[in-house]
Amino acid sequence: MGGFFGIDLGTTFCSCAFIRDEYANPQIVDIDRQSGLESVVWLTNGEQEDIFAYVGDKALLHCENLSDDDGLLIRGSKRTIGVELSKFSVNPPWKFGKYQLDSTTVAAIILKKIKQSIDRIFPNDPLTKAVITHPAYFLLPQKHATMEAARLAGIEVIDTITEPAAAAIAFGLGNKDPGLYMVFDLGGGTLDVTVLELEPGKIRMRTHEGDSYLGGLDWDKIILEKAKSAWEAKYEGRLANQCIVGNVEQNWLTQARRQKQALSELKVNTTHYSVTTSTGDETVTLPLSRSDRKSTRLNSSHRIRS
Repeated sequence: MGGFFGIDLGTTFCSCAFIRDEYANPQIVDIDRQSGLESVVWLTNGEQEDIFAYVGDKALLHCENLSDDDGLLIRGSKRTIGVELSKFSVNPPWKFGKYQLDSTTVAAIILKKIKQSIDRIFPNDPLTKAVITHPAYFLLPQKHATMEAARLAGIEVIDTITEPAAAAIAFGLGNKDPGLYMVFDLGGGTLDVTVLELEPGKIRMRTHEGDSYLGGLDWDKIILEKAKSAWEAKYEGRLANQCIVGNVEQNWLTQARRQKQALSELKVNTTHYSVTTSTGDETVTLPLSRSDRKSTRLNSSHRIRS
Protein backbone atom coordinates (compact mmCIF):
# COMPACT_ATOMS: atom_id res chain seq x y z
CA MET A 1 0.00 0.00 0.00
CA GLY A 2 2.89 2.36 0.75
CA GLY A 3 3.14 5.47 2.85
CA PHE A 4 5.50 7.46 5.03
CA PHE A 5 6.05 7.66 8.78
CA GLY A 6 7.29 10.61 10.78
CA ILE A 7 8.44 10.32 14.40
CA ASP A 8 8.76 13.09 16.97
CA LEU A 9 11.24 11.64 19.45
CA GLY A 10 10.58 14.06 22.29
CA THR A 11 12.29 14.54 25.63
CA THR A 12 9.06 13.97 27.56
CA PHE A 13 6.58 12.68 24.94
CA CYS A 14 6.84 11.00 21.53
CA SER A 15 4.37 10.82 18.68
CA CYS A 16 4.16 9.19 15.27
CA ALA A 17 2.33 10.30 12.12
CA PHE A 18 1.50 8.40 8.95
CA ILE A 19 0.81 9.87 5.53
CA ARG A 20 -0.42 7.80 2.60
CA ASP A 21 1.07 10.02 -0.09
CA GLU A 22 2.21 13.61 -0.60
CA TYR A 23 -1.35 14.77 -1.28
CA ALA A 24 -2.95 13.20 1.78
CA ASN A 25 -3.33 14.67 5.25
CA PRO A 26 -1.04 13.20 7.93
CA GLN A 27 -2.65 10.97 10.52
CA ILE A 28 -1.47 10.86 14.13
CA VAL A 29 -1.21 7.19 15.05
CA ASP A 30 -2.22 6.14 18.56
CA ILE A 31 0.39 4.31 20.61
CA ASP A 32 -1.18 2.21 23.36
CA ARG A 33 -4.48 3.97 22.58
CA GLN A 34 -2.99 7.42 23.14
CA SER A 35 -1.80 10.05 20.69
CA GLY A 36 1.48 10.46 22.57
CA LEU A 37 3.87 8.07 24.27
CA GLU A 38 5.58 9.32 27.41
CA SER A 39 9.36 9.13 26.99
CA VAL A 40 10.02 7.14 30.14
CA VAL A 41 11.51 3.66 30.51
CA TRP A 42 11.20 1.31 33.48
CA LEU A 43 13.87 -1.38 33.84
CA THR A 44 13.17 -4.44 35.93
CA ASN A 45 14.76 -7.84 36.46
CA GLY A 46 13.88 -10.64 34.08
CA GLU A 47 14.86 -14.29 33.92
CA GLN A 48 18.49 -15.45 33.89
CA GLU A 49 19.85 -12.00 34.78
CA ASP A 50 18.17 -10.37 31.78
CA ILE A 51 16.21 -7.16 32.12
CA PHE A 52 12.75 -6.20 30.93
CA ALA A 53 11.91 -2.70 29.77
CA TYR A 54 8.50 -1.02 29.91
CA VAL A 55 7.80 2.25 28.13
CA GLY A 56 5.27 5.05 28.66
CA ASP A 57 2.33 4.67 31.01
CA LYS A 58 3.29 1.06 31.82
CA ALA A 59 6.69 2.29 32.97
CA LEU A 60 5.08 4.86 35.28
CA LEU A 61 2.62 2.27 36.59
CA HIS A 62 5.43 -0.11 37.53
CA CYS A 63 7.37 2.69 39.18
CA GLU A 64 4.33 3.66 41.26
CA ASN A 65 3.54 0.09 42.32
CA LEU A 66 6.98 -1.30 43.07
CA SER A 67 9.64 -0.44 45.63
CA ASP A 68 12.95 1.25 44.94
CA ASP A 69 14.77 -2.08 44.74
CA ASP A 70 12.49 -3.52 42.07
CA GLY A 71 13.54 -1.38 39.14
CA LEU A 72 14.80 1.87 37.70
CA LEU A 73 12.85 4.64 35.97
CA ILE A 74 14.64 6.66 33.28
CA ARG A 75 13.25 9.93 31.95
CA GLY A 76 14.59 12.90 29.99
CA SER A 77 17.33 10.81 28.33
CA LYS A 78 17.14 12.77 25.07
CA ARG A 79 18.87 15.70 26.75
CA THR A 80 22.13 13.75 26.82
CA ILE A 81 21.93 11.76 23.59
CA GLY A 82 25.17 12.05 21.62
CA VAL A 83 26.78 14.23 24.30
CA GLU A 84 30.16 13.38 25.82
CA LEU A 85 29.71 11.57 29.13
CA SER A 86 32.47 13.63 30.73
CA LYS A 87 30.14 16.66 30.71
CA PHE A 88 27.77 15.06 33.20
CA SER A 89 28.38 14.15 36.83
CA VAL A 90 25.54 11.60 37.00
CA ASN A 91 23.49 10.30 34.08
CA PRO A 92 24.23 8.83 31.61
CA PRO A 93 24.91 5.96 31.64
CA TRP A 94 22.22 4.45 33.80
CA LYS A 95 23.28 1.40 35.76
CA PHE A 96 20.91 -1.46 36.50
CA GLY A 97 22.40 -4.70 37.72
CA LYS A 98 25.26 -5.64 35.44
CA TYR A 99 23.92 -3.45 32.63
CA GLN A 100 24.81 0.11 31.69
CA LEU A 101 22.55 2.01 29.33
CA ASP A 102 23.39 5.25 27.60
CA SER A 103 20.92 7.70 26.09
CA THR A 104 21.15 6.11 22.64
CA THR A 105 20.13 2.73 24.04
CA VAL A 106 17.23 4.27 25.97
CA ALA A 107 16.06 6.05 22.81
CA ALA A 108 16.25 2.74 20.95
CA ILE A 109 14.00 1.11 23.56
CA ILE A 110 11.43 3.90 23.13
CA LEU A 111 11.60 3.73 19.33
CA LYS A 112 11.22 -0.04 19.40
CA LYS A 113 8.05 0.37 21.45
CA ILE A 114 6.73 2.83 18.86
CA LYS A 115 7.60 0.41 16.04
CA GLN A 116 5.85 -2.51 17.75
CA SER A 117 2.69 -0.44 18.25
CA ILE A 118 2.67 0.86 14.67
CA ASP A 119 3.29 -2.59 13.19
CA ARG A 120 0.21 -3.92 14.97
CA ILE A 121 -1.93 -1.10 13.57
CA PHE A 122 -0.48 -1.22 10.06
CA PRO A 123 0.38 -4.90 9.42
CA ASN A 124 0.59 -4.21 5.68
CA ASP A 125 2.70 -1.08 6.19
CA PRO A 126 5.19 -1.92 8.95
CA LEU A 127 7.36 0.85 10.33
CA THR A 128 10.69 0.13 8.67
CA LYS A 129 11.57 3.65 7.48
CA ALA A 130 10.82 7.05 8.95
CA VAL A 131 11.68 10.72 9.10
CA ILE A 132 12.69 11.74 12.64
CA THR A 133 12.68 15.23 14.11
CA HIS A 134 15.43 16.72 16.27
CA PRO A 135 16.11 20.10 17.93
CA ALA A 136 17.58 22.73 15.60
CA TYR A 137 20.70 23.08 17.74
CA PHE A 138 21.60 19.36 17.58
CA LEU A 139 25.19 18.84 16.48
CA LEU A 140 26.33 15.98 14.24
CA PRO A 141 27.11 13.60 17.16
CA GLN A 142 23.59 14.11 18.51
CA LYS A 143 22.02 13.56 15.09
CA HIS A 144 24.11 10.44 14.52
CA ALA A 145 23.21 9.08 17.96
CA THR A 146 19.52 9.59 17.16
CA MET A 147 19.91 7.73 13.86
CA GLU A 148 21.82 4.95 15.62
CA ALA A 149 18.98 4.58 18.13
CA ALA A 150 16.57 4.17 15.24
CA ARG A 151 18.83 1.57 13.64
CA LEU A 152 18.95 -0.42 16.89
CA ALA A 153 15.13 -0.32 16.93
CA GLY A 154 14.94 -1.67 13.38
CA ILE A 155 14.03 1.63 11.72
CA GLU A 156 15.88 3.12 8.77
CA VAL A 157 16.03 6.91 8.94
CA ILE A 158 15.09 8.32 5.54
CA ASP A 159 15.92 11.82 6.69
CA THR A 160 15.92 14.06 9.75
CA ILE A 161 14.20 17.41 10.06
CA THR A 162 14.51 20.08 12.72
CA GLU A 163 11.58 20.37 15.09
CA PRO A 164 10.96 24.08 14.29
CA ALA A 165 10.83 23.31 10.56
CA ALA A 166 8.45 20.40 11.19
CA ALA A 167 6.25 22.67 13.31
CA ALA A 168 6.27 25.35 10.63
CA ILE A 169 5.16 22.86 7.97
CA ALA A 170 2.49 21.37 10.25
CA PHE A 171 1.01 24.82 10.92
CA GLY A 172 0.91 25.70 7.23
CA LEU A 173 3.88 28.05 6.98
CA GLY A 174 4.42 26.80 3.42
CA ASN A 175 1.22 28.60 2.43
CA LYS A 176 2.31 31.97 3.83
CA ASP A 177 3.88 34.85 1.95
CA PRO A 178 7.66 34.74 1.43
CA GLY A 179 9.61 36.33 4.27
CA LEU A 180 11.21 35.71 7.66
CA TYR A 181 9.31 33.89 10.40
CA MET A 182 10.30 33.05 13.95
CA VAL A 183 9.31 29.69 15.42
CA PHE A 184 9.28 29.57 19.24
CA ASP A 185 9.21 25.93 20.36
CA LEU A 186 9.15 25.42 24.12
CA GLY A 187 8.76 21.69 24.51
CA GLY A 188 8.77 19.21 27.34
CA GLY A 189 12.52 19.17 27.63
CA THR A 190 14.08 21.66 25.26
CA LEU A 191 13.68 25.20 23.95
CA ASP A 192 14.19 26.01 20.27
CA VAL A 193 13.98 29.53 18.85
CA THR A 194 14.51 29.54 15.10
CA VAL A 195 14.26 32.12 12.32
CA LEU A 196 13.08 30.56 9.07
CA GLU A 197 13.13 32.15 5.63
CA LEU A 198 10.24 31.17 3.44
CA GLU A 199 10.94 31.08 -0.29
CA PRO A 200 8.79 29.65 -3.09
CA GLY A 201 8.85 25.89 -2.66
CA LYS A 202 11.34 25.80 0.23
CA ILE A 203 11.90 26.70 3.87
CA ARG A 204 15.42 27.73 4.84
CA MET A 205 16.75 28.01 8.40
CA ARG A 206 18.56 31.34 8.83
CA THR A 207 19.56 31.20 12.50
CA HIS A 208 18.64 29.37 15.66
CA GLU A 209 19.31 29.23 19.38
CA GLY A 210 18.30 26.72 21.99
CA ASP A 211 18.54 25.40 25.52
CA SER A 212 18.55 21.65 26.06
CA TYR A 213 17.78 22.13 29.76
CA LEU A 214 14.71 24.33 29.57
CA GLY A 215 11.27 22.82 29.09
CA GLY A 216 8.19 21.50 30.83
CA LEU A 217 10.30 18.98 32.73
CA ASP A 218 12.09 21.83 34.49
CA TRP A 219 8.79 23.36 35.64
CA ASP A 220 7.88 19.91 37.01
CA LYS A 221 11.12 19.91 38.98
CA ILE A 222 10.32 23.35 40.42
CA ILE A 223 6.99 22.00 41.70
CA LEU A 224 8.85 18.96 43.05
CA GLU A 225 11.22 21.19 45.01
CA LYS A 226 8.27 23.11 46.46
CA ALA A 227 6.80 19.79 47.63
CA LYS A 228 10.12 18.78 49.18
CA SER A 229 10.25 22.07 51.08
CA ALA A 230 6.69 21.52 52.34
CA TRP A 231 7.63 17.98 53.38
CA GLU A 232 10.66 19.21 55.34
CA ALA A 233 8.51 21.82 57.06
CA LYS A 234 5.99 19.16 58.08
CA TYR A 235 8.54 16.57 59.18
CA GLU A 236 11.06 18.78 60.92
CA GLY A 237 14.63 17.54 61.20
CA ARG A 238 14.46 15.31 58.12
CA LEU A 239 16.06 16.21 54.81
CA ALA A 240 14.01 15.56 51.69
CA ASN A 241 17.12 14.94 49.57
CA GLN A 242 17.99 12.02 51.87
CA CYS A 243 14.49 10.53 52.16
CA ILE A 244 12.84 11.39 48.84
CA VAL A 245 15.22 9.77 46.38
CA GLY A 246 15.23 7.17 43.62
CA ASN A 247 11.87 6.04 42.32
CA VAL A 248 10.00 7.82 45.13
CA GLU A 249 11.34 11.08 43.74
CA GLN A 250 10.40 9.97 40.21
CA ASN A 251 6.83 9.31 41.37
CA TRP A 252 6.68 12.77 42.93
CA LEU A 253 7.93 14.23 39.64
CA THR A 254 5.22 12.37 37.72
CA GLN A 255 2.55 13.77 40.04
CA ALA A 256 4.01 17.27 39.61
CA ARG A 257 3.62 17.00 35.84
CA ARG A 258 0.03 15.75 36.15
CA GLN A 259 -0.98 18.59 38.44
CA LYS A 260 0.72 21.13 36.18
CA GLN A 261 -1.28 19.77 33.25
CA ALA A 262 -4.47 19.85 35.29
CA LEU A 263 -4.06 23.60 35.79
CA SER A 264 -3.87 24.03 32.02
CA GLU A 265 -6.14 21.37 30.55
CA LEU A 266 -8.97 21.23 33.09
CA LYS A 267 -9.25 25.01 33.38
CA VAL A 268 -9.29 24.80 37.17
CA ASN A 269 -7.92 27.60 39.34
CA THR A 270 -6.50 25.38 42.07
CA THR A 271 -5.38 21.77 42.30
CA HIS A 272 -3.79 19.75 45.10
CA TYR A 273 -0.46 18.03 44.69
CA SER A 274 -0.51 15.12 47.17
CA VAL A 275 2.45 12.75 47.45
CA THR A 276 3.72 10.13 49.86
CA THR A 277 6.96 8.31 50.65
CA SER A 278 7.49 4.64 49.83
CA THR A 279 6.28 3.56 53.30
CA GLY A 280 2.97 5.33 52.71
CA ASP A 281 2.90 6.87 56.17
CA GLU A 282 4.47 10.23 55.34
CA THR A 283 2.29 12.40 53.12
CA VAL A 284 2.32 16.02 52.12
CA THR A 285 -0.36 17.93 50.20
CA LEU A 286 0.60 21.09 48.39
CA PRO A 287 -2.10 23.35 46.89
CA LEU A 288 -1.18 24.68 43.47
CA SER A 289 -2.95 27.58 41.81
CA ARG A 290 -2.76 29.27 38.44
CA SER A 291 -0.88 32.15 40.09
CA ASP A 292 1.68 29.60 41.36
CA ARG A 293 2.06 28.29 37.82
CA LYS A 294 2.64 31.79 36.47
CA SER A 295 5.19 32.65 39.15
CA THR A 296 6.95 29.34 38.48
CA ARG A 297 7.12 30.20 34.80
CA LEU A 298 8.60 33.59 35.59
CA ASN A 299 11.44 31.94 37.48
CA SER A 300 12.83 30.78 34.13
CA SER A 301 11.78 33.73 31.99
CA HIS A 302 15.25 35.26 32.04
CA ARG A 303 16.62 32.11 30.37
CA ILE A 304 13.94 32.34 27.68
CA ARG A 305 14.73 36.01 27.01
CA SER A 306 18.45 35.29 26.74
